[in-house]
Amino acid sequence: MSSPEWHFADFRLDLANACLWRRAEAITLTPKAFEVLHYLVTHPDRLVTKDTLLDAVWPETAVSDAVVRIAIGELRRALGDIVRAPRFIATVPRRGYRFLAPVTQATPPEAPRLASPAPLLAPAFPLPASAGGHVRPTAIPLVGREAVLGRLQEALAQARQGVRQFLFLTGEPGMGKTAVVEAFTAQLTTDPTVRLASGKCVEHYGLGEPYLPVLEALGQLCRGPAGARLGALLRRQAPTWLVQMPWLLTAADRGHL
Repeated sequence: MSSPEWHFADFRLDLANACLWRRAEAITLTPKAFEVLHYLVTHPDRLVTKDTLLDAVWPETAVSDAVVRIAIGELRRALGDIVRAPRFIATVPRRGYRFLAPVTQATPPEAPRLASPAPLLAPAFPLPASAGGHVRPTAIPLVGREAVLGRLQEALAQARQGVRQFLFLTGEPGMGKTAVVEAFTAQLTTDPTVRLASGKCVEHYGLGEPYLPVLEALGQLCRGPAGARLGALLRRQAPTWLVQMPWLLTAADRGHL
C-alpha cells in the first residue's frame, strides 16, 4: 500500500521516499528537518511547542532545544519562507511554531510491481528496533563493503585485547556509512560481552553542551542492563559526569557532589 503524501502550496511531502518536492524538483533535507516538517504538516494551524517537537523527533535523546531552531531554519530556507512575513512556518514567541499553509492529504496510485533480479548483497544482519520503537529492516543491502566491515572486525578484536581506539568512517553523504555501522553493530546485539551505545553530534549556535554525544551514549548504557555497574564506576571515577545524569543520583550523591 502506498504511503500518504501531504500537499501544500507548490510543495509535496513524500513519505515513501523521505523527500520534499517543489513541483518536479526534489529538495534535500536532513533527516531530522524532514521529521520536523512532517510533524508540522500533519498538525497544521496548531501551536506546536519546542518540547512537543523534541519528544516527537528526538525521543530519549540528550539534545538542547537549539536543535529545533536549527531544523526550523533549514526548513525556512528550503521553503523560501521569511520570518517576518511567513507563508508556511510562523514563530509563536517563547512558545513554539505554527504551520500556516492549507494542507491536503492524498495517497498516490500504487506503481505496478515489476519482476527484477535480486541484487548482490553483502552478508545481511538482523537489526534491533530503533530508539523510537520502529523496527528496522531485517536485512541491509550492502554492496562492496566487505573491506570496511572486515576493518571494523579487526578493530573489535583489538578492543577485546584492551587496545583503546577511535575509528572514523568517512565519505560523501548518501554513501551508506550509517548502513555499514548498523550492519556491524547488529552482529553484536546478542553478544553479552559487548555494550553498545550511540551519541549524535548536532550543530549548535551559541553555547552548547560539551561532550553531549558522549553523555548521550553514557545515558543509554546507564539505562541498560549494566546500568548499576556503570553508575557505580562513574561514582568512583567520574563523579562530575554522573551529575549530568541526575536520575542516577541518590540523596547522598547530591549532598556530596
